[in-house]
Amino acid sequence: MVDTQRFQLGPGLIQVVGRAAGRLAQRHDRPVSPLEVTTYVPLDVDSVGRILESLEEDYEIARVQTDGLCHFRIDDADALASGAGDIDAGDHLRDHELFESNLADLKSDEGWTRKVFEQHELISIAAAAESKNLEVAYFQSRSEIPSSKIQSLLNDFDAEGYIGSNLEEDGDSPSFRFPPLEYPNARRSRNMAILDETESDKRSNRIWLALTVAVAVLLVFIILVRFYF
Repeated sequence: MVDTQRFQLGPGLIQVVGRAAGRLAQRHDRPVSPLEVTTYVPLDVDSVGRILESLEEDYEIARVQTDGLCHFRIDDADALASGAGDIDAGDHLRDHELFESNLADLKSDEGWTRKVFEQHELISIAAAAESKNLEVAYFQSRSEIPSSKIQSLLNDFDAEGYIGSNLEEDGDSPSFRFPPLEYPNARRSRNMAILDETESDKRSNRIWLALTVAVAVLLVFIILVRFYF
C-alpha cells in the first residue's frame, strides 16, 4: 500500500509534507493533525493524510487519537524534518522542481484545484474562530461556498476523524470540533499563490501549444495553395 501511495502522489509531494510534519512535531513535541500540516502546503487534506500514512514505516509514524481526533505521532521527527528550513517562511516549498512537477500532475485532475481552495478556506475560517466547535452556518456566514458543499467537505474531514461531529438533541445540524489550528493570512496567501502559479503555467503551455498547432496548419495550407492551386 505504501509503494502504491508514493507512486500516485509523487516523491516531491511526499518530501514537502514530511518535512512540514516533522518540523511541527519537533516544535510542539506532540502528535500533529493532518489539518495542521495542510496549512503549510498547497495540497488537499486527503493527500496530506495519505502521505503521512505512507511514511509510517520509514519514520516511525503512528496514527493516534488525541482528544478524540486523528493525529500522527512522529517518533523520528529529526530525520523527517531534515532540510525543512523555516516552514513558516516557506523554505520547504522553494526551488523544489520535483514538488512543482508532482503538483502540476495533481492539478491535471479537473476540480482538484477548486477542492484545495475550498478546503483551505474552511480551515482558515476554523483557525480564526474563537470556538473550536462550529456549525455549518458559521462557515456559511463567512464564505461564498454553497452550504451543501461546506457540509460535504466537513463530512469528509469528519469521516477521516480529522474533526469530530456532535448533533444536539434539539439541533438541526451537527457542530464540528476542530483541533487547535493557526493559519495566518500570509501563509494561506503563499499556498494559494503557488496553486495560481501552477495553473498559470498550465494555461500558458496550452496557449503556446494551440499557437504552434495553428502555425503548423497555416504553413500546410500555404504550401498546398502554392503548389496545387
